[in-house]
Amino acid sequence: MYPVFTTEVFPLDILLPLGKYMRNPKASTGSDHQLIKAIRAFDSNRDESLIFLMDLKVGEQFILQQRTFVKKESRRTRVLCEEVPSGSRYLISGRAEVLPIE
Repeated sequence: MYPVFTTEVFPLDILLPLGKYMRNPKASTGSDHQLIKAIRAFDSNRDESLIFLMDLKVGEQFILQQRTFVKKESRRTRVLCEEVPSGSRYLISGRAEVLPIE
């Protein structure tokens, strides 16, 4: 991979987290939050109003799949969230893209 590890192939914003990831790769690229953020920044189909659930603060509300939730507490890779109307609690991936409610 190192012969193509140049700015002619990858933008610098992707090259830095990719280089860090390649020093000690995991079984899945999805395990590296910084690399995923860098790659998604270049996604032309991405909705700019969406953010990662892990980037919200505890107590903030968000919409996921037309349902409203409140972020309760972060766990390792998942976030405990409570659905607003029903009070049901769910563990949702911290990498889920959600629409924050202002």
